[in-house]
Amino acid sequence: MYFGWLKLHRQILDWEWYKNNNTKSVFLHLLLSAGIAERRQQGFVLKPGELITTLPRLSNETGMTEKEIRTALKHLEKTGEISQKGTNKFRIITIEKWAFFQGDADETGRQRADNGQPKGSQRAGLEKEEKKERKKNVYHVRKNRFCNYEMRGDSGTDW
Repeated sequence: MYFGWLKLHRQILDWEWYKNNNTKSVFLHLLLSAGIAERRQQGFVLKPGELITTLPRLSNETGMTEKEIRTALKHLEKTGEISQKGTNKFRIITIEKWAFFQGDADETGRQRADNGQPKGSQRAGLEKEEKKERKKNVYHVRKNRFCNYEMRGDSGTDW
């Protein structure tokens, strides 16, 4: 059901809720559960960073009580990490800065990892060149070691 990866910046260590295990766990679970593309679910069009869930489902998935989940969601909503819309059957949770955190480029302008990787035959060609280069470097290292032994006069050395 789940596939792909999620960006998680090391600055999360400085996040105000990082030391609150319940809030941190709920937020990470929401990040991992949120959709990555626009889709229809239960009559709603969900955008990237949104999910439909219930308190009992979140409780079951995280192993926390519904009261702990409710408190964590209040923390996250109070500080603007998420917003919620409730219905009589479920709630739609939106991760507010989804595009900023999971977008195509981070704040330094580097490419996404999957866009930066060569694909198909292009990648195979690069791998061949890399192998040749490594082999060449190993040969030179071995040759230099051999030359160094000869130059020092270590002809009786076992290797």
